[in-house]
Amino acid sequence: MSEPMADLLFAASNWLLILGALAIFVGTIGAFTMSAAREYFAKERALANEAEVARAGATAESAKAAAAIANEAAAKANERAAQANLAAESERIERLKLEEKLAPRSFSLQEKTQLVARLKPFSSEPIDIVVFPVGSPDIAPLAEKIERILSESGWIVRTWTDLSGKQLSGASIAIRDGSNASARLAAGALIDGLNAAGISTNLASDLTTDDFPMPAVGPAPVGKIAPIRLFIGSKP
Repeated sequence: MSEPMADLLFAASNWLLILGALAIFVGTIGAFTMSAAREYFAKERALANEAEVARAGATAESAKAAAAIANEAAAKANERAAQANLAAESERIERLKLEEKLAPRSFSLQEKTQLVARLKPFSSEPIDIVVFPVGSPDIAPLAEKIERILSESGWIVRTWTDLSGKQLSGASIAIRDGSNASARLAAGALIDGLNAAGISTNLASDLTTDDFPMPAVGPAPVGKIAPIRLFIGSKP
């Protein structure tokens, strides 16, 4: 190797050292700069994630609040519906009570059959019926139905219509004082049968006289009064 070549190589090496140092310097600056850039973008991503989480949380809270409002509205609607149903049921019950009060007293076919079955064991039992016509319009039709049922059961029936203008509520049965046990059993069967058919009937005080019902229109007051007397009045 000649001296000029050595000088050339030495100079080239120095330049390489200078260029290497410059590259290291530039690389270091670049590393610091890119590191700062990466940290910036990382922070940006973190902030974006936090913002997304916050938005999601706010949306969830809004959804919960909306759900709570909807639940409250549904509860109030259910309460109003329950109150409406209660009012409707109360109105229905009151209407049924009114209809029952206004409906004429009568007998279904089954009630008639059951009443006849109760009364037939006391066939030939005499009974006087006294009808008080002042009051509800079902008095006379009811009296006719009861008279037919008693006759069908074999009882001996006489009927009078009271002319005093007195209003009697419901129906009642009186037994002549001193009547035998058979008459009292027959009267009890009639009371039970009428009440079972929905005809409110009570046991009245015993008859203490042998007087026929007066003033009244009906059969001639001959013979003895029956041991059982049925009074039929207005629907209670």
